[in-house]
Amino acid sequence: MRVAIETILLAAVAGLLVSVSAGALGPLVVFRGLSFLVSAAAHAALGGAALALLLQSRLPWLDPTFGAAGMAVVVASVVGAAGRGGRSGESMEVAVGVSFAGSMSLTVLLMYWLPPEKLPLVWGYLVGDILLLSPVDLATIALTATLSLAAITAFYREFVYSSFDPVGSEAHGLRVGLYDWIMLTVIALSVSAMTKAVGAILVYALVVAPAGAAVRFARGPKHCMALAFLISAGSIAMGLLLSAIVNVSPSAIAGMVSAAFYLISLLRVE
Repeated sequence: MRVAIETILLAAVAGLLVSVSAGALGPLVVFRGLSFLVSAAAHAALGGAALALLLQSRLPWLDPTFGAAGMAVVVASVVGAAGRGGRSGESMEVAVGVSFAGSMSLTVLLMYWLPPEKLPLVWGYLVGDILLLSPVDLATIALTATLSLAAITAFYREFVYSSFDPVGSEAHGLRVGLYDWIMLTVIALSVSAMTKAVGAILVYALVVAPAGAAVRFARGPKHCMALAFLISAGSIAMGLLLSAIVNVSPSAIAGMVSAAFYLISLLRVE
């Protein structure tokens, strides 16, 4: 029982940290119209983890976490470069789609070469399990959550202005390209860490769905971030609660609850 309680507590802390990143960054993704970037970065992390595992025969120190973060940042950089400082949202959307397809193709190719005993480590990034996190995983999630809060605190106005009106912001002298790159890189790093906790499939639901629901009720960007955090945290708490009672995946329940919040928000009449 003691082990079970410690596992739940570790998962609860991880869920709170995931919610911090989701609340801070999810609304920015929605504002910028790049919600699919979350899925692309998560699946790029999958390919990066596979690449790191393949290289471990020559670089034994190379942890899959580094590979996941590196590949996610590559995708974010490609998307930022395609946007040319935010002047072309359509170009960024195309870059997201191409990056998603390319990273998944790379993942399939690398998994073909990986030894069978290492394949479960890659699949762990796809499905994730917040109940199986190690202290190192928790530290990684805490680091990216801290990075997310630091970036939002330092560049809140720049992120918001460039998200809502990139053309106008650039016309007023704001270095939209630079702030886009910073924002996208922080998003990529946070998503790669969250992928280890909840999986590439569900990270999209836990980042985008709460933000999408919060946008429909929020009175401003800061209020939207706070609501997104609460919805994400509540969804993960519900998943952990049900997993303690019934033998179900907490991440799957959390994803379903967050999606339900968004569907309910659609009933609101503007």
